[in-house]
Amino acid sequence: MDSGLKPEKLNLDARSPVAIEMLKYWLRCFEAYLNSSETEVGGPRKLSLLHARVGHRLSSVIEKATTYETAVKILQKRFVKPINEIHGRHLLSTCRQRPGETLDEYLERLTALARNCDHKEVAAEVHMNLHICDAFVSGIRSTYIRQWLLEDGAKDLQGTEVYLRGLASTLADDSGTSSTPEAREEP
Repeated sequence: MDSGLKPEKLNLDARSPVAIEMLKYWLRCFEAYLNSSETEVGGPRKLSLLHARVGHRLSSVIEKATTYETAVKILQKRFVKPINEIHGRHLLSTCRQRPGETLDEYLERLTALARNCDHKEVAAEVHMNLHICDAFVSGIRSTYIRQWLLEDGAKDLQGTEVYLRGLASTLADDSGTSSTPEAREEP
């Protein structure tokens, strides 16, 4: 195997905002390292090499894996979390250039955020509804409602409307008035 391709030990924290990208990159490097061998690396040796290239914490996470493929799936399950579409689009639409950040760095960050959005061909009306939903979530004044929509909320404009009608009804029942979510906005 080509020692120049040997990746450094993988030590990741699942809470790190760059953990997903780092894991994907590290796995590509590790695969390149394995493929650089003159003889095919397979089975238990592949798993042993993986254990040797991850830190002690991650090694304990994958210790019950009996195959390399299973160990990789365990790592991916730990680090690659599904992203709420609305939250991903919100992060993209509200992303601003940071002080000291070059235009190239800012564009790179936008591109990484865009990868978290579900891009597929849509009709003009669907595209319009997605923009309305994004603008609505970004412009809403209630922190509680925005947080719910970004974390667990509906995936489209119609689902968001249904949720908000239910919330308005619940708030009206709780207060005995015809309160709407807007009336409960936070400063």
